[in-house]
Amino acid sequence: MEIKKYHTTAVQLCGDCLGEGFKLTTVVVYRHGSTDDQERTRCATCDGTGRVKITKDITLTIAPHVQHTVL
Repeated sequence: MEIKKYHTTAVQLCGDCLGEGFKLTTVVVYRHGSTDDQERTRCATCDGTGRVKITKDITLTIAPHVQHTVL
């Protein structure tokens, strides 16, 4: 049996704000469905940078495949 471990880090666009660093939130919604105003708020996931750091810890276990014959 062989075990391999990998540790990778990458910088990617934030998935919550799509790399913008902020989100638009609707402030007023009227009865007929139209909106009056939108407010920009800083994205809490990326803290307004638009980018996030992704860290992956991967462990691979390699073992032989044993095929059982059915009689």
